[in-house]
Amino acid sequence: MLRERTLRAGLLLALCGSWAAAQSPQPGRPPIKPPPPPTPVEIETRDGVALRGVYYASAIGREAVPVVLLADHSKSRAMLEPLALSLQMFGGKQGLNAAVLAIDLRGQGDSRTPTQAGSRREGRIDAREHVTIDLEAVRSWLVAKNDAAELNLNRLAYVGVGSGALVALNAAARDWAMEDLASSKQGRDVKAVVMVSPVWKHGGVNALAALRQPGIQKNVALMVMFGDQDREQTAAADRILKQLERSRGEPSSPRDAELGSLVRAGAPTKQSGAALLKSSGDPAERLIASFLSLHAARVEAPWVQRRLE
Repeated sequence: MLRERTLRAGLLLALCGSWAAAQSPQPGRPPIKPPPPPTPVEIETRDGVALRGVYYASAIGREAVPVVLLADHSKSRAMLEPLALSLQMFGGKQGLNAAVLAIDLRGQGDSRTPTQAGSRREGRIDAREHVTIDLEAVRSWLVAKNDAAELNLNRLAYVGVGSGALVALNAAARDWAMEDLASSKQGRDVKAVVMVSPVWKHGGVNALAALRQPGIQKNVALMVMFGDQDREQTAAADRILKQLERSRGEPSSPRDAELGSLVRAGAPTKQSGAALLKSSGDPAERLIASFLSLHAARVEAPWVQRRLE
């Protein structure tokens, strides 16, 4: 208990500068009504896998930032429920009030059984299927929510943990590689990515190609959160950030007056992933919410209908 309190106090001290700066009031902003209760969802992929998750809808409709939460490999999205609720409820002065989808990709949590006939494949999960097939299905689901005016897909953000952070980064790069059609917007929706205890490579996917994508280099805000007393976490975080320093400059830190578009957020612990988020508590959740508020909710990104009749 003492160790947990010390960790939270240390992280709170590290975050207090940016958190205080982000608390500036917005005069005249109307009060926000409570969001709807979380609802279970099932999204079917084109190869018949049922991706199961929970949708935390926003109370602000088509102005809401959609946030997709991705757990580490072999873990469940249930471990990210406190963060999901925090991002959904985080309104008022911050103005986020996200529409959050916490989803188990294939091989994770409850997403293990195909909806069609046949037995599931055993063995190592190919993370390339997470990036392409699974998140393609998730995007299609989000398009429907966008066109129902429940969120603004043009403000899309990912928060990934461990290998989920790597999947999130590659999904963002894939999104920015898509060209719009003459009649409709097809991609370039991702505005921010938060990587918690990221890895450099996993399951056939690595970070380098994604970090070299021009949209990631110039347009997507990126925050890396990690336990800075763990050598492997620190090495991976610094390697990722170094790839973007040429185009962004030195990353900001939570102690800076304002969170820039490239943030290095080291917490004084060896813990990683969901355990890092749990032990850090409110300060970590507030930092993520502040970052998404600045770089997704407040950017110029108008709502656009996707599927034209």
